[in-house]
Amino acid sequence: MDESYSPNYVEYTYEKKPEGKMILFKYLLVLCYILFVLAFFLVCYITRFIPLFAICPLVTWILVYFTWHFVSYDVYYTFEHGEMEFGKIKKRKRELRRIPKLKIKTQSSLLITTYSNAIASEEFKRVERVHDFSITTSSTSTIVIIYEKDGVNEAVILETTPKLSRLLTRYSKNAKAIENI
Repeated sequence: MDESYSPNYVEYTYEKKPEGKMILFKYLLVLCYILFVLAFFLVCYITRFIPLFAICPLVTWILVYFTWHFVSYDVYYTFEHGEMEFGKIKKRKRELRRIPKLKIKTQSSLLITTYSNAIASEEFKRVERVHDFSITTSSTSTIVIIYEKDGVNEAVILETTPKLSRLLTRYSKNAKAIENI
């Protein structure tokens, strides 16, 4: 049986929208690209290697190709029998490669609630590391899973679907106020 038809399996992939630090990083990357082109032209002009101007677009394209994926990427999560896997999707030519970043068990979570409720909670104030796998934190379908890993409280921010909300409510006794999402 294909696992995508399983009642205990959810898979969701979406593009991460830039916000906060990612927007700043995106603007800094564009500024670096412009500064690189200007520096390249300046070095070519000073050293009198004027014909090297022709390779500047190729070198700039290579630079963009290897750095732009830091600010523009897709994220995914899978839920299967109480275990969630989060990661990024790397696009190369015509293939998509999943890069797992995090695995958690939802049964042992400390709190699962909406993002707006989580910010006001005491559990969220004790969180030391936050993993952001949401489209945007201003969405109404954004939830937070707070869990303990190696004695450290961590949180995952993600987008939910109605099926995932039902499964999280079923698998975790600490899921609060996510049934209606």
